Amino acid sequence: MQQEALVGMLKESLFEEELEIGLDTELAEIDGWDSLGRLRVAVLFQEQFAIMVEAKTLMKCIRIGDLVDLVQNRLTK
Repeated sequence: MQQEALVGMLKESLFEEELEIGLDTELAEIDGWDSLGRLRVAVLFQEQFAIMVEAKTLMKCIRIGDLVDLVQNRLTK
């Protein structure tokens, strides 16, 4: 999976399509990164990649790159 494609999916999932988001963007800076946003991301991971991610795992993520790394690491297992 290309990082840019996954970042685009995350932007769409968090309803932040107009926001410039990169791998170094801190999740705390994104308005859509709240409990509902984390749920939308968990659903995205489940539907697109068949990856189950617990809320506590998502809460440990600090930046967009952490979410991308999470998906890539799970896909390579």
